[in-house]
Amino acid sequence: RDPLFSTNDARVLNRKELKFRLEEKLALRSSKEWSHDFDSAGVPNSPINKVSEVFQDPQVKHNRIVREVKDETGKAFKVLANPVKFSHTSESEMTAPPRLGQH
Repeated sequence: RDPLFSTNDARVLNRKELKFRLEEKLALRSSKEWSHDFDSAGVPNSPINKVSEVFQDPQVKHNRIVREVKDETGKAFKVLANPVKFSHTSESEMTAPPRLGQH
């Protein structure tokens, strides 16, 4: 064990060095590879997605965070649903937001 990081107090005291070493090590593999290893070891983890990856996330798809609605002209577009889900509450129907100047 490295005495620089053997206790929480030591890790706090040597935070900059710990951060440097972790970043150096984590850069060697992809986040998917690390996530697989962490999952296998029972270590809770989750990626920090890039904006381009957010809507491909299986949980985002499963929870139907992105919904398609139509405005009064029939034009369809996507909106974000409330990400908070309750087990005994039904989902409300999504409606189009007001047009600019419409209230």
